[in-house]
Amino acid sequence: MHTPIVPGETKVPFMEWSEQYRMHIESLDQQHQAIIALINEVQEAIQSAAAPVVVDGILRKLSAYAEEHFAYEEQCMELCQFAALTKHQCQHREMKKAIVDFQTAIALGNPAIYMDLLNFLMKWLHGHILRMDMEYVRDVRSVGIR
Repeated sequence: MHTPIVPGETKVPFMEWSEQYRMHIESLDQQHQAIIALINEVQEAIQSAAAPVVVDGILRKLSAYAEEHFAYEEQCMELCQFAALTKHQCQHREMKKAIVDFQTAIALGNPAIYMDLLNFLMKWLHGHILRMDMEYVRDVRSVGIR
């Protein structure tokens, strides 16, 4: 699932795509894979002691991509009239706020926040896909989204 950061070791992805994440909806699976790749970029920047501005830039890319992904997910849920759409939207807003909070802490020069950031990203994505997203798979597939 995730690899601890050990300075000087060979690069191993922090997060890896796993079959447990597969929703069997190609568009969403591809988006989740792209989010994992961006999280790995954040981890690589932190591990290589990149400047805070570099980490912030990657977080901005991650945030922008997540915004598009969330909009797509919500559109899919609207199409199938998913009952828990509002709960899902609330989680999306909470994630976006957390990213902004991390960006603020990084901008204020708090490098100690990096481990919290990585743990948050890993736990959030893992929990979001395996719990929240799996709740709507059947409904979305029932309206023909593959």
